[in-house]
Amino acid sequence: MRTKIALAGLGTLTAFSLATNPVVAEAARTITGKDIKNNSVTGKDVKDGSLVGADLKGGSVGSAQIQDDGVTGVDVAESTLGKVPNAASADQVKDGGVTAPALADGAVTGRSLGPTTRRESEVTVASGDSLSTYVACPAGSRPIGGGAFWIDVTMNATTSVNLHLVYSRDTANGWQARGFNGTGDNDAKLVVDVLCLNY
Repeated sequence: MRTKIALAGLGTLTAFSLATNPVVAEAARTITGKDIKNNSVTGKDVKDGSLVGADLKGGSVGSAQIQDDGVTGVDVAESTLGKVPNAASADQVKDGGVTAPALADGAVTGRSLGPTTRRESEVTVASGDSLSTYVACPAGSRPIGGGAFWIDVTMNATTSVNLHLVYSRDTANGWQARGFNGTGDNDAKLVVDVLCLNY
């Protein structure tokens, strides 16, 4: 019994001596990574959540150390991302660079095209005569469609069938049409209009 008490007392005294010994205390404060054998400390020896980014050496963590799908968009600062290769050429598309086969069905709607302007021109064509008229798109726009139609001045339905369109087509930066008045009894107006897309 006395032996057990003595041994317990000795253990307590030893622990107290080590804790209060200035040499031991100083050693505890001066132990650095150089004093620890390589690979002797593993993940089990590190307290969960005790390491932060500042504790990691720059470049020490690469893709091989990151679990697949472990990094999501919220983990990445957008300002740190560079431009995707060849994306610079996608900033501006050359005229004719995108053709219809490259577009999905329904991908382009009227709102995607931008504002449009419609312009109109007319000419009075005497009976037996043939004239043309032209209407241009304003600066900063280009034609995307157009057409022509007749207005019978006397609204004579019988003779209106003799008002003929020779042609109606886009020309330069507008639309042009020519008509022949074959009514034989009155003048008629040839009206040309064009739909322009602003760019």
